[in-house]
Amino acid sequence: MEYDAFWSLISDLATIGPFICAVPSEGGGSANLLGEFEVRHDGRENVFHVKDNKDHVHLNHEKFVKLSFSYFDVGYGDEALVTVMGESGKVMMKLYYNGDNPHGKYLAFVAKHPEYIEGEW
Repeated sequence: MEYDAFWSLISDLATIGPFICAVPSEGGGSANLLGEFEVRHDGRENVFHVKDNKDHVHLNHEKFVKLSFSYFDVGYGDEALVTVMGESGKVMMKLYYNGDNPHGKYLAFVAKHPEYIEGEW
């Protein structure tokens, strides 16, 4: 996906609401970031940035394939989840929605970005 189109998609995704952002590592761990997010610059590149914080996630737009909307039970019942998927089914990051009305937020997002979406809330 083209750089600007990717970051526009991610910027609109950030407006859905607060997330717990899980970024997996090759070794089996993950880094978790909490809060509301926005797209900002880190030097010459865009990043998925926690508002009012210095934490951020670097994402390679060339690896992006789709957004997968689903529900996942991490031990407290089903939670709305967006998985940013990369090539060969690899997970780039997982966003556990931490707000109200996930179905309404999903419908508004998909109306604006019907492409690159699978699943639903």
